[in-house]
Amino acid sequence: MKKFSTAIAFSLITGIGSAWAQPTPPLELADNVPDRHIVVKGDTLWDIAGKFLKSPWRWPEIWQLNKEQIRDPHWIYPGDIVYLDKTADGQPRLRLGRPIGGGANAGGSGSASTNPEVVGTTTKLQPQVRVAKPDREAIGSISPALIEPYLSKPLIVGQNELTRAARIVATQEGRVVLATSDVGYVRGLEDETTTEFQVFRPATPLKDPVSKKVIAYEAQYLGTAKLVRKGDPATVMITSFTQEIGIGDRLLPAESPKLINYVPRPAAKDLEARVVSIYGSVGQGAQTSIITLNAGSSQGLEVGQVVAVWQYGRAINDRTEPNKKKRTVVLPDERNGEAFVFRVFDNISYALVMKAAAPIDVNDRVTAP
Repeated sequence: MKKFSTAIAFSLITGIGSAWAQPTPPLELADNVPDRHIVVKGDTLWDIAGKFLKSPWRWPEIWQLNKEQIRDPHWIYPGDIVYLDKTADGQPRLRLGRPIGGGANAGGSGSASTNPEVVGTTTKLQPQVRVAKPDREAIGSISPALIEPYLSKPLIVGQNELTRAARIVATQEGRVVLATSDVGYVRGLEDETTTEFQVFRPATPLKDPVSKKVIAYEAQYLGTAKLVRKGDPATVMITSFTQEIGIGDRLLPAESPKLINYVPRPAAKDLEARVVSIYGSVGQGAQTSIITLNAGSSQGLEVGQVVAVWQYGRAINDRTEPNKKKRTVVLPDERNGEAFVFRVFDNISYALVMKAAAPIDVNDRVTAP
């Protein structure tokens, strides 16, 4: 196992946040770590970091670019080369380069950087200026497709906030549920100039798994629809869905989501939270699931923070214990995975599960990573 201690503070690298002023455990490189990776379309910074680190969210600690490059992953394009080496004091670092003389990212983007050129078995380094190319699609911190639908509209609403929103009152041919390309009939469209909509299920209460009190009301995102005929009722066609859509579901005007190039950092050390729900599921969560936490800005959580998810230790019967009264033993909690907080309200947060060794359940414990 390869370990490196690091004294690099997140706030010194990125200029944002103070959470990294706290001591962090030594970095561990991934097993069979490569010395370089050629960026391909579909890569994310998290994916790339996972090739080099056992804790991919700690990539800002060893990503040796300037502050603006760290803040904006759009400096990194398919065809670029991410390679691993060490600083003068033995710390691991990732650096960005591209083959000299062209390559898939001949335009590149950003400021001056050192780039490798492989000639035979020798790697030459040469500084070059990287000029932005607006026609080239850069990579992001995480895949936007996983969270994009959950950024453009509040998921946490007032108890009766959606009561007056446009609603589906019937389906074509009496279908029970609607999916892509199906037609529904809607009443309550006040603005007939709007043609693109997002579909939500009416708000349902979220209960704290500890206190059992209602701490928020959540409107579940179901999909998108477009207006195909005005009137009362108006006619809409479902253009996408994440869950089945039916009578009584609400429509709100669609807005373009504000995508952020998230920079991960750990949640505060004193965080103690629980999983309130697995978004869009009545079962268990897994990698890429969205989970709801019973902590938000009031508890110090911020967008971009990483949390650890723990499975509670189960109670077992120790048959080796001669004293029957002492046979019940509770096993220790086990760290199950990591999640990335991308949406924060007062007392509720939404996080994307980035890693899960086992299914995630409601009431699982959440702490700093």
